[in-house]
Amino acid sequence: MWPADGHTAAGRWVEEGGLLQGLEISISRTPTQVNVTITSGVQSLVPFWEPTVAATVQGPVEVFRPESRHR
Repeated sequence: MWPADGHTAAGRWVEEGGLLQGLEISISRTPTQVNVTITSGVQSLVPFWEPTVAATVQGPVEVFRPESRHR
């Protein structure tokens, strides 16, 4: 999955809930680690209060490494 694919997948997942507004998705990657942060406003029931939520997840990058053959 490329960063653009991850951005699209995260956006679809968040939009399904319908309570978030002004979605911001940040994806960064190193050769071994991927970090995703999602920040958004939330619909408020209290006038003049604009709450926000944020979540950050990280995980290892999967890399195929073929077995070396020693002869």
